[in-house]
Amino acid sequence: MDPEIEWVNPPDAVEPGTRRGREGFEGAESAVGRAYSQIEFRPERQTEAGDTVCVVGEMLYRGRGSGVEVREQLGMMFTIRAGKVIRFEWSRQPKDLLERLGAV
Repeated sequence: MDPEIEWVNPPDAVEPGTRRGREGFEGAESAVGRAYSQIEFRPERQTEAGDTVCVVGEMLYRGRGSGVEVREQLGMMFTIRAGKVIRFEWSRQPKDLLERLGAV
């Protein structure tokens, strides 16, 4: 991961916005881990365009305190330069990510 990596949460996320740098990325990752006791991603489609990869699949979450299980379709987009991830973005609207990538 690039030291200046960006983690981009969508507007409908619990904590929307962009986190920058390794500290910001690790903070966002840690917040997810604190909220859920189980997180599982089942990829269904991978599309590449230039230096960007979009992966679409089913995400399974289990609430840490509640034990409630949630399944949803999710898209994750990774931008890679010089062998390092420089940007990570996710969305509950994977079609939007694929359209931006020109893959729909």
